[in-house]
Amino acid sequence: MVKKVQQIPLKTAKRAKQVLKYISRLNAFIYHISNGQLSNKWAGKYPIMILTVKGKKTGKKRHIPLIKVLKDNQPILVASLGGMPMNPDWFYSVSANPNVEIQIGASKAKYTARRLSKSEKVSVWPVVCSHFPDYQVYQDRTTRDIPVFLCEGKKITQDWKDWIELNRSRGCDRDELYAILLDEGFDTKEIGREMSRVIEVGFSESPKLFLPNAQKVDSDLVDELYTLPDFLNPTECDQMVEIIQSKSYPSTVVSDYGDKVDENYRTSSTCDLGVLDDPFVADIDRRICAIMGINPSYSEIIQGQIYEIGQEFKVHTDTFEGPAFEEHAKEQGQRTYTFMIYLNDVEEGGETEFPELNLVLKPKKGMAVIWNDLNEDGSINYSTAHHAHPVKKGQKVVITKWFRSKGAGEAFTKEPGEYLPNYTKIGFKKDKLDAQLFKKIEDYYAANEKNKKSERVEGGYIETLDSKESGSDLIDLPDKLKKEIHKSLRTPLQKWSHCKLTPTFVYGIRVYKSGTTLVPHRDRLTTHIVSAIINVGQNVEEEWPLVIEDNYYRDHHVLLKPGEVIYYESARLTHGRPQPLKGKFFANIFCHFMPKDSKQITKHK
Repeated sequence: MVKKVQQIPLKTAKRAKQVLKYISRLNAFIYHISNGQLSNKWAGKYPIMILTVKGKKTGKKRHIPLIKVLKDNQPILVASLGGMPMNPDWFYSVSANPNVEIQIGASKAKYTARRLSKSEKVSVWPVVCSHFPDYQVYQDRTTRDIPVFLCEGKKITQDWKDWIELNRSRGCDRDELYAILLDEGFDTKEIGREMSRVIEVGFSESPKLFLPNAQKVDSDLVDELYTLPDFLNPTECDQMVEIIQSKSYPSTVVSDYGDKVDENYRTSSTCDLGVLDDPFVADIDRRICAIMGINPSYSEIIQGQIYEIGQEFKVHTDTFEGPAFEEHAKEQGQRTYTFMIYLNDVEEGGETEFPELNLVLKPKKGMAVIWNDLNEDGSINYSTAHHAHPVKKGQKVVITKWFRSKGAGEAFTKEPGEYLPNYTKIGFKKDKLDAQLFKKIEDYYAANEKNKKSERVEGGYIETLDSKESGSDLIDLPDKLKKEIHKSLRTPLQKWSHCKLTPTFVYGIRVYKSGTTLVPHRDRLTTHIVSAIINVGQNVEEEWPLVIEDNYYRDHHVLLKPGEVIYYESARLTHGRPQPLKGKFFANIFCHFMPKDSKQITKHK
């Protein structure tokens, strides 16, 4: 015959609950300040752990000692309250705020507490009672089904995976990233797995360049030689020519072995653009480094050269040898890449010839020529020797930037998204949304504006002056309207991007608040590749531009009005709104696609 356990009367239970509350607070306090060295066992026998959770009503942190129960190193929370007829207060707090912290000894970790179903509880109950047999006594003592929670490590979402990849590619400290992820409550095994996927790149492990819009010159003698039309636009070229002409001096030649140099070997004029305190020059320098994907510390200052009629630079390589290497390359290392831009169309002459390659390039305004000066083993590639032919008519003006093998930090700086192929020349385009569809969106926005919910965007891209407040709200869209948006935008985006697209995501209406900034970033590699932003509405005191880099790494400030849309290569191009919003609100919808053909999203290696 089974002995019947007597139930605790409600009045007695309420008094006992109050006493236990004060005892628990003292127990948790002593455990906490002693790092689990004191008050660490129940009845002097059973180890305990400390649960920290935000109170359901107050939002303040509460610390509760519980019997330490683990299953596969995952804490289990048992809301027994000694078998009393009511649930403990922490049960309601955990149910409302499942993001908890568990302290075992001096070690603390964050988890998400998930209440187990009845069938799950049945399977785990023997484990629970093996840690503390009286739990079965407590269950027999009460008519309520004692709730049980399993504490699970937070899973790393795709947004956070992209964040890890982005910051590792930027050279951020691995330990700092690990600490941030741990503080966010992610499972340690998950963190380790994701961090190990990131490959660090040094100059000795040089990746192949990927230069959007560039044309590779096929040659067995030179692995990397490209032409890049329109890197600078006509206005930029003219402005640069004006600066060079006002600051130039006769060019010099470095003799590799100390021999006397023929004074007619190089007869151009030079301008050290990099020493000028000029924001325009500095931005062109930045763009060159950015499109190359090389840390600026691995480069020389940008230079300008002017060739008048009859002036030339005879056949030479851009590298250093012999005593010249000791003098000019000992600290910064050998020259690795050359980046040259023609700033004007030459009437006659002035070609750049690579004799070993049987290649002659005619100057074209705005076109860049880029080549690797070295072989794969780091030795000088003499096939890159080139001749700046004499100008026969008119004038030739170029700018040149050389990269070196030594610098500070990681040499290669491109983020994974920058190795995606570019689908369009510029990378973005403004358009207007279908008027009937926009009317539906406007009507839905007006009818549901009061239903917006505070939004927390993973990755921390939305910032606000008050760090405690969310910078944006979100209004959910019905699936039917989402599908209609995808259907409406798919055709124009396919025509613009020149590829067939698969719809991936349409988010709700994001409503940015006053003082908010959107940190410049690239979107998710796996699904947010070709995208659109629809402006739904705005109430601003000043224009709030989308700052976006094009495929030439040139910044643009794009303004959208309600009903207007911007198409953009969202995983490739940096985009954001770095200026704080001045006004009441700014509402957008984001619509994302990816190419159907996997070959069209293959990263360049």
